[in-house]
Amino acid sequence: MNKLYRIRIPLLLWLATSSLPALSHAAEKTATTYYISNQSSGSSDGSFEYPFTSLEAAKKAIREQRKNHALNGPIEIYIREGDYFLEKTVEFNINDSGTQQYPITYAAYKDEEVNLIGGTRIPLRDFEVVTSPTTLSRLPETAQGKVLSINLEQRGISKLGKMSQFGHSTGFLNAVTPYKDGTPTPQLYYNKLSMQIARWPNHDFAKVDQVTQNGSVPRHWMDDMKFSENKSVLATYIPPAERENPPLGFKFILNNDRMQQWAQAEDAWMFGYWYWDWSDQSVKIKNIDTQTREISSVQPSAYGIREEQRFYVYNLLEEIDMPGEWYLNRENSTLYFYPPEGAKDGEVTISLLEQPMIQLTDVSNVTFSGINIGTSRNSAFSISGGSNCLIKNSTISKLGKTAISIEGGKAHGVVNCHVYDLAADGIHIKGGDRHTLEPAGHYIENCHIHNFGQQAKTYKPAIKISGVGNRASHNTIHNGPHAGLIFAGNDHVIQFNEIYDVVNESQDMGAIYSGRDLTARGTIIRHNFIHDINGVEGGHPYLIHGIYFDDLYSGCSVFGNVFKNMPTGVMVNGGRDHNISNNIFIDISNKPIIIATSGFMSWQQKHWKNHSYGLKFDPRRDDITSQGGPAVPWDKAPYDKYPNMTNIIDDEPRHPKYNQSTKNVFINSEKTFIWVRGEVDFAEDRVQEYTNIRDNFKTETAPGFVNAETMNFGLKSNSIVYQKIPGFEPIPFESIGRQ
Repeated sequence: MNKLYRIRIPLLLWLATSSLPALSHAAEKTATTYYISNQSSGSSDGSFEYPFTSLEAAKKAIREQRKNHALNGPIEIYIREGDYFLEKTVEFNINDSGTQQYPITYAAYKDEEVNLIGGTRIPLRDFEVVTSPTTLSRLPETAQGKVLSINLEQRGISKLGKMSQFGHSTGFLNAVTPYKDGTPTPQLYYNKLSMQIARWPNHDFAKVDQVTQNGSVPRHWMDDMKFSENKSVLATYIPPAERENPPLGFKFILNNDRMQQWAQAEDAWMFGYWYWDWSDQSVKIKNIDTQTREISSVQPSAYGIREEQRFYVYNLLEEIDMPGEWYLNRENSTLYFYPPEGAKDGEVTISLLEQPMIQLTDVSNVTFSGINIGTSRNSAFSISGGSNCLIKNSTISKLGKTAISIEGGKAHGVVNCHVYDLAADGIHIKGGDRHTLEPAGHYIENCHIHNFGQQAKTYKPAIKISGVGNRASHNTIHNGPHAGLIFAGNDHVIQFNEIYDVVNESQDMGAIYSGRDLTARGTIIRHNFIHDINGVEGGHPYLIHGIYFDDLYSGCSVFGNVFKNMPTGVMVNGGRDHNISNNIFIDISNKPIIIATSGFMSWQQKHWKNHSYGLKFDPRRDDITSQGGPAVPWDKAPYDKYPNMTNIIDDEPRHPKYNQSTKNVFINSEKTFIWVRGEVDFAEDRVQEYTNIRDNFKTETAPGFVNAETMNFGLKSNSIVYQKIPGFEPIPFESIGRQ
């Protein structure tokens, strides 16, 4: 079973009607209606017969209408079918707002297909077969006669951008080196499917054979390394006077004859997990020495480089060797493309727009519905401030940055959207006040998010939640290289989601992840189905988790979830005050629950002095500082609502105290809760003393599932679980996932 494909008649009926412009009789009488069509010509007044030609024109008309009088009814703008190519951001501000009583809606008309595109299309028939002897000599023999080309400048396409660095590790380069991230480069699509930039190897990764120069390590230039007493390569702080200027790239040997073909490659790049399997980074190739087999980089790797780490080389004409690959020569504006097998009359689309497609600033009570939007180098929607804006029943895909970004404001939502084929992350909602704990009330509901993090891979989840009081519910998330959902802050609700096949290219990560804050408490994670989380091939089983509370993260409730087929169900990496109860763990290969003592490891002691994990400097200790910006009032109201919070500074804050594991069910899984690790000898019985472990039930056989064959892991009313664990609450499994 995959619950994603389980069909329910009520669901089909709802989906069939939800995108229609259904209005109440009262709304029909009072609504002002406009229309947009790309087929309109001549004069237009926004009527059905003479529609506007663009969103900009409709927006302008609404502003003019509001100059004369206030809204006296809802406004609905219906977009007729067709492709609408955006050459610049469509910007909305407070003057474009509706009201709670009279909202403004932009929607596809009936069931018509509306596509907002941040790029341009070229018919495949306009390409020509490559015949230049010089170019053919650089192409693999198997691709000669099959690769096509076209000059983009001759077609008026000039904004081709530059290749730019990306990845988690580049954050450190941005901070302390001259190397900065840029706008993602254009991507290529054929008949709406993503094509692959020419690379080697075509799939998976190669490995570093021998490091000949480690290069600069900018991570060691960061201020948070200053307190290190461990002079190992992992922890040494390098003061400014001792740093290479300019920063030094790395060098390594690649013992593979393939590199002999790359001698003429210009603007070639590499992407890799150069030191850690949880931090990725792209770098430009500085030199390829085909005699010594040495490759050198322009930028350094933030963490350095190790042998046997994974990487690939990309953006080389010489590596167009299979259908679907492409390469853009920016020097002469020539696009090379090896079309898919059997391709004849299709269309090639290139993403071009560098800014968000639709931007809402301090806008309230505006809805976008039933729209396909994407094929852009930036975001589809960027929302800041305002309230009650809604994106629903839409498809958002083929984007270079965060697909939908919501920051600040109140009660913005994304509902019933299909979000996929993303170079980076999916939906980010951020809002609420961490000082007052006032919630924002943003929500992501009933969305299908998959195939994200396809270029920038780590810390680019399907959903990211931060701030206070936001919600992700009834979403289906799958096919991602790193975390499925990352959260930070207080009092969020993460419920009824199905998450699977994530963390499939990395490790030291969970399907749901948060870390490094003792004050970010109160989040509830309940009634989720997390399954088939297996990590990178050969990854360490202690580093792949269903839910991961990293680096002393504390104070969450994990209730009524189902975990299946993964190394570890829940990992508490040194944190406190977690309540893990009423969960079902099935086929967990390592340990269902781990409560680790990482707060005592030497590297954590170093970070404790500088980061303080959300706490603020206390002169009594002289070892706790605030981490960036004003610290939250953790020692007084409103934080006194969290148990064991206000007195934490005097209560052994690095000890994993007050965690609970109660009323959990372990099926074909090891019943082991404690993993003691690190340089400090910390007795297991002391952890047992700190942790309330009781009323858990272990069995090797199915305890009475509704239908395990179809992946319905709800319990029958006569399940043995209810006998073994009195008070075990039924898990509403049928309600998990998209409804």
